[in-house]
Amino acid sequence: LNPQIIEAIVKDNRKNKDFFEEVLGESKIDPTLYLWDGSSCCFPGVRRGTGKHEQKDSIVSFEFREEKQAFFFDHNRFPRHVWSFIFRGKKFTTDGPSGYSLAHLAAHKDYNKKQIEEELELKGDYVQGGLSGLFSSASNTCYSPSSVMKPTDYNLKIRKALLRHSYDLYKDVCTFLPEWISLRDFSEDEEWDWKSFDWAEPVGTVEYINEFLKFRKDQILELSRK
Repeated sequence: LNPQIIEAIVKDNRKNKDFFEEVLGESKIDPTLYLWDGSSCCFPGVRRGTGKHEQKDSIVSFEFREEKQAFFFDHNRFPRHVWSFIFRGKKFTTDGPSGYSLAHLAAHKDYNKKQIEEELELKGDYVQGGLSGLFSSASNTCYSPSSVMKPTDYNLKIRKALLRHSYDLYKDVCTFLPEWISLRDFSEDEEWDWKSFDWAEPVGTVEYINEFLKFRKDQILELSRK
């Protein structure tokens, strides 16, 4: 996505910090897991379900919200909302884009140990659920061709290149990772140096960003109070 879109989300997160902290606090959810300073998380309190007891697309009961540090488990619908608004001016339903699949760049599921160890350093004060804010972070997603065999899942070299490119693209407008997580030092003489690629220009404009920001605020309030 265009860095202007990421910047607008970061600014709105800062503007509505008190609102988000109040809403998340009511459910005993730590706001910093989703909204570290400079975060581009679009839906704090919403994360990917990670176990057989965390069913897809389901409200988390109040009595379990502190334990789960979330009020909604989502399969992969919420990260798509920002893309849908940017290009269509409305929320995501079941539409495309045809031939492409949403992909997360940095790991966002605590149990994905192998991928975390390959690309991230978890510092001493890391807490369980600390990756949750990356799930709906606008700077942490891209669309990749469906004809390619999920490169962000199975190819470390491609993941490294995409991560480095994203860091470079967004470094002036957002903080990609919270302070208790850092990207591993990928040597510049890697076989696949991200600077050697010709990257496509970022996509999208801020034409519908205000509509999206209102939608996401309303959604967070609705989900948190069910």
